Amino acid sequence: MVELLNLLASTSGYLYFQCPSLRQYAIEKWGLPEYTAADMVTVARKSLEIPELLSTLQRGQTSLSKLRRICSVITLKDKAEWLDLAEKGTNRDIEKAVAAARPQPVDESLNYKDDNLSELRVGLNEETRKNLERIRDLLSQKNGRAVTLSECLEQMTKIVLEKMDPLKKAERATKRRAAKCEKLGTCQIRKFIRARRKLPARVEHAINLRDQAQCAHVNHQGQRCPNRRWLHRHHLKPVSMGGDDGVANLRSLCSGHHRLVHFQEKENLS
Repeated sequence: MVELLNLLASTSGYLYFQCPSLRQYAIEKWGLPEYTAADMVTVARKSLEIPELLSTLQRGQTSLSKLRRICSVITLKDKAEWLDLAEKGTNRDIEKAVAAARPQPVDESLNYKDDNLSELRVGLNEETRKNLERIRDLLSQKNGRAVTLSECLEQMTKIVLEKMDPLKKAERATKRRAAKCEKLGTCQIRKFIRARRKLPARVEHAINLRDQAQCAHVNHQGQRCPNRRWLHRHHLKPVSMGGDDGVANLRSLCSGHHRLVHFQEKENLS
């Protein structure tokens, strides 16, 4: 199975099965649990760089889980040492060696404590720690009392979302336009709309409001992609074929589904 995934990774063959990623293919088409699919895909993709991983697994000299653990650190220069450890060492030996080669400060976690309270565990470098303490001092000064780290995090998340969330930007821009139009006469409004129609920011805001800053792809089961990261703007009618940059001709797609759609379009033309 890992050998087949290796082949699909090298040829992007998973796109033929309407899957935006190799991991999604393993889960949907083979019915594998997410953690098993993740292990197989990790080893399969790393085998493109280091084929000895695949040959070692084929000979039954070690397990998939051990090979997955060394994928994050193994290189062409030290592959012999890591493969030897994967064959002879225990899972604990490998975990300790990987941790030493690629230290991780803290295992991050976010867990519910009750219906409305979660516990966050995260590692901070010294600079970030000092910045957090400074923010705590500033908020304490402003509020006239000592604030908690939880309150600091609450304020920081609100500020970041206000500044960076494209959906909130779109909502603010729409309100500003509505307020401005309210002060103008009918002719002025028409002139204002015509002047703003070609501005990229307005198109972006309209698309974000319509798509709710989320990938708009819907699979054959009627399920919408939940991805809100790595969003691209896809032209339903390509610019090369006369398509425009209007809102009706654009939709939000994550990078995986954008790649899949273009692959399907290319297949239809061939």
